[in-house]
Amino acid sequence: MNEEPIDLFIVDVSHGSKEDGLETVKLISQTNEAPIIVVSADRLDEIDKVLGLELGASDYIAWPCGQSELLARIRVALRTRQTREGDLSGLEIYEFGGWKVDVKARHLFDSVGQLVKLTLSEFNVLLAFLQNPQKVLSREQLLRATRVNEGGIFDRSVDVLISRLRRKLEAGPWTSCPIRTERGLGYVLESNVTVDHRERPRPAVYPSDLSVSRPLKH
Repeated sequence: MNEEPIDLFIVDVSHGSKEDGLETVKLISQTNEAPIIVVSADRLDEIDKVLGLELGASDYIAWPCGQSELLARIRVALRTRQTREGDLSGLEIYEFGGWKVDVKARHLFDSVGQLVKLTLSEFNVLLAFLQNPQKVLSREQLLRATRVNEGGIFDRSVDVLISRLRRKLEAGPWTSCPIRTERGLGYVLESNVTVDHRERPRPAVYPSDLSVSRPLKH
């Protein structure tokens, strides 16, 4: 995976490979920013889907599905990534309350420069707060930040992500976590945020015409 850039991953978690598949999703998201589509011919419980999204999955597809649907979801995932990279490439460094966030590298550093590990979904939620400091963000807005296209049953995944992010931020210079719950509305980051604007690199370009040489089989 390190020799040539990969635009997108498809991970099959069918036929008893769920645990190995989710571990694969985790490993990919820790080392690669490409979208991850999870495919399963088995029925997945809500908790499995939430866990997969937390670990970095972009989408779930119930298999079998038509080739047209698969291609459409691939195109959406690639467009979403390209749009996000184009929007964020010029906003590289955020600072808030002693913390520093390198957007391009997707790194969070504490006040003494130590790297704090975040999952891809945790990072995307934090970035949504940094782009909207002291503004209430609804669960739907935060779901979109985690790259989930269809919310529905995944609302509770936001609460889990916020809980995990709070625990990591509580190790910072505050007496309490700066992410506050607004009952019935969502969450808000109570912190001043500064942004270091840097030169915007050329965004990645993906081919608009995708094709599949042979269908996936189980």
